[in-house]
Amino acid sequence: SKTITWSVNNNGNFEGHVNGTHCFTWQPDGSQFTIIYSVPDDALRFTIKKPEPLDFDVVIKEIGFNQSWVTIK
Repeated sequence: SKTITWSVNNNGNFEGHVNGTHCFTWQPDGSQFTIIYSVPDDALRFTIKKPEPLDFDVVIKEIGFNQSWVTIK
């Protein structure tokens, strides 16, 4: 089992260290919890091409949209 040592950094956030290595940062207001880890040099690296925007009318047609799905109150 790993022992996590917690300390407070200059921004008031908690930092978790495992065997002296910074592994976690937690913002006490609950807005963010960060897990820090190293990516091995032999890790698979890739990029993803940003797709073209979807055509609204085509998507609506393809999903079989029906006005009965919407209720205006």
